[in-house]
Amino acid sequence: MVWNKLNGKVLVVGASGQVGAAMCRFLRGTNRGELVLPAARTPQDGWVTLDLATLVDSADVREALASEELSAIVCTAGWTHVDGCEGDPARSLQVNATGPAVLAGYAWERRVPLVYYSTDYVFNGFDATPGPYAEQDPTDPLCVYGRDKLVGEQQVLGYHPEALILRTSGVYGADEQGKNFVYQVLKRLTLGQSVRVPEDQSSTPAYNEDLARATFALLEAGERGIFHACGPDVVNRKQFAERIAREFGFSTAGIEGVRTVTLSQPAPRPLVAGLDSAKLARTCPDAPMRSIHDALNDCRPALEASIAVWRQEAMVTA
Repeated sequence: MVWNKLNGKVLVVGASGQVGAAMCRFLRGTNRGELVLPAARTPQDGWVTLDLATLVDSADVREALASEELSAIVCTAGWTHVDGCEGDPARSLQVNATGPAVLAGYAWERRVPLVYYSTDYVFNGFDATPGPYAEQDPTDPLCVYGRDKLVGEQQVLGYHPEALILRTSGVYGADEQGKNFVYQVLKRLTLGQSVRVPEDQSSTPAYNEDLARATFALLEAGERGIFHACGPDVVNRKQFAERIAREFGFSTAGIEGVRTVTLSQPAPRPLVAGLDSAKLARTCPDAPMRSIHDALNDCRPALEASIAVWRQEAMVTA
């Protein structure tokens, strides 16, 4: 199947989440801004209502999108709460695999491309087989979240053989919900609290704006199959937190690195993980994944605005 250029609407499922919001911002910044069609479980005015937790048949999607002319479906939605997935595997499977597979089947019926986002948690991160991993490296997930994301990849490709799978890791950047790691670190530092993070979990953090740009570039190029989309820096959580602190003028003294085993997390994590994005760089050289330093500088205004709010809140409650 040969896809046309993106002339119709791009359905962004999970538009209220971090990656979905970044995708919508990016598209609105292009000359196709009017073609963004946001969708979410709890939508805003003008959005489509779509909940991966309730999708069991493509008829559910057809009903929601009966009158829409689509050129692509970008499924940014999912359940990324790793420990939550471990405690509720049925929900994890539905949201991270079954629901996206239903969307993939619908996209194949409509003859439009589909994008599904996966994770470096599909790898085991053992010292014997460490990351950063390339697309062809053997998968071996340790936890329910990683397992279901891998199942999601397989099911999506089963329903839509030409789907685009983007694996990523540690996504960060401007986020209205303020849930990603950068916000967590900056808020605690702003409030004078200590930051306790694992020093034995390494990854390759991905800037959300770059992830959106790379997604669009791959879609426009008609690419399909699996791509890794992460930044070039390989850091553990303590190193990442220290870089964030230094970029915004905070002391690193309050950042404590601990071993993962001491955290008693319900879900096992891959320790030496991360992804090698060389394939993406070769395919889309004009959509680079930036370093932590460059990415934090790019989203500095949004993060500094949040810091100012936290400081004001601290003064009020003092």
